[in-house]
Amino acid sequence: MYIYKITNNLNGNSYVGLKTSLVEESEDYYGSGKLINQAIDKYGKENFTKEILERDITDFDLLCLREKHFISLYNTKDNGYNMTDGGLGSHGYTQSEEHKNKLSQSLKGRKHTDLTLKKISEAASKRRGRPVSEETRKKLSEAMKGRKHKAAAKKKMRDAERSPRKNW
Repeated sequence: MYIYKITNNLNGNSYVGLKTSLVEESEDYYGSGKLINQAIDKYGKENFTKEILERDITDFDLLCLREKHFISLYNTKDNGYNMTDGGLGSHGYTQSEEHKNKLSQSLKGRKHTDLTLKKISEAASKRRGRPVSEETRKKLSEAMKGRKHKAAAKKKMRDAERSPRKNW
């Protein structure tokens, strides 16, 4: 595991990141941050330099701490491509109230098309479980025959049935 810094050779902006694989396994890896990827798309990968700041860190918590240290040291959150203080990716990022309001306003009055609603419905139906053939149902039924619930389980089911229902 290692800490790396990607520097834009055209404007000097940098991105500090961590990677949990070996350096040799990820020579072409240039980060997963949104801003660094947009910059690479804009300027081209050939205009960026990658340097390894620390390598062979075996403890993940230490890796996160070292990433935070280098983001602070190089000030890549305020003057670079890092969006958070580091350590756990987007978990440290909070949107400003202005941004939240703009996002809210942009989504108001939005309606899904019929095609989109159909796709949402199809995806939801797949999450409910796989369809089971009649043959499989019979096999399951036969396998369950003769099984008895223990007294404690019966009591729990009885109590649940008698308790007021919750609206879920």
